[in-house]
Amino acid sequence: MLLIEEGRLKLDAPLSRYLPESAYAGLHIWEGEDLTGQITIGQLLQHTSGLLDHTRKNLKPHFPPGKDYYYTDTEYFLLGLIVEKLTGQPLHEALETQILESLQLTQTCMHFRSDPLGRMAALYAENLEISTFKILSADWAGGGLLTTADDLLQFMEALNTGKLINRTSYEAMQQWVPESRGMEYGFSLRKFRLRGLFPLLPDLTLIGHSGSTGSYMYYCPELEVYLAGTFNQTAYIKEHVVFLVKVLSVLDKQF
Repeated sequence: MLLIEEGRLKLDAPLSRYLPESAYAGLHIWEGEDLTGQITIGQLLQHTSGLLDHTRKNLKPHFPPGKDYYYTDTEYFLLGLIVEKLTGQPLHEALETQILESLQLTQTCMHFRSDPLGRMAALYAENLEISTFKILSADWAGGGLLTTADDLLQFMEALNTGKLINRTSYEAMQQWVPESRGMEYGFSLRKFRLRGLFPLLPDLTLIGHSGSTGSYMYYCPELEVYLAGTFNQTAYIKEHVVFLVKVLSVLDKQF
C-alpha cells in the first residue's frame, strides 16, 4: 500500500507489469492457458488468484483468477519479488527502511536474513521444539518475521490510526470476500464476526491477522481494544481464536 501511495504500484494492474515472465510462467495453467501474468496485485493480496500452494503436494491452480478464495503463501512470494523489483532492495531491507525504522519497531526482523536481534523464544510444532531450525526462514515473504507482542501491537495501532498508510489505503484493504464461517478476508487483512462464529456471542468484530504459530494482532472497533500475542505453538493456528473470543466476551461485560 505504501508503494501504491507513491504511485509505483496499482491494485488492478497485472502481475506481468512488474515481473518478467520467467519469474511466474506456468504457475497458473487453467484449461491449457497460462493465466499467471493476468493475475492482479489485488488478487494476490486478497488470495483470490487461484494460485497453487507451493508448500503442499497439489501443485494445480484452484480456480480462475478472481473467481474464489484460497489462502496461499505463494501469492506473498510473488508480492515479495515485486517489492524487491520496485525498491531495488532485498525484501528484509525494504521492510526495514519502509516500515520498521519509521515506526521504531526495534524488536522485529526477518529471521535468518536480517541481522539477528537475539535468541528466539521456544517455538513448538506439536511436541517438537523448532526455534533453532533454519527451515523457518523458508517462508520468506509469506511470514518469516521474528518479532515481539509489543511490536505487533505498535504495528497494528499504526496501521489502524493512519501512522503507517493513509485512511484511503486502509479502507481499500477492507474489501472483504468470504473466507469461512464468521470470517472474511480483505487485502492481507482478516475479519472475524463473533456472532458469525456462534450466534450467542457478543456482537463484536476483530480486524487484523493471525499467524501459523498461534500469533495474532487484532483490533476490536466496538470496544476500541487491541489484542496482540502468540502461543508459539503451531497446534494453536485455530485454537487461538477460541482464546480471543473468551477475552472479548469478558471485556464486553466490563465495558
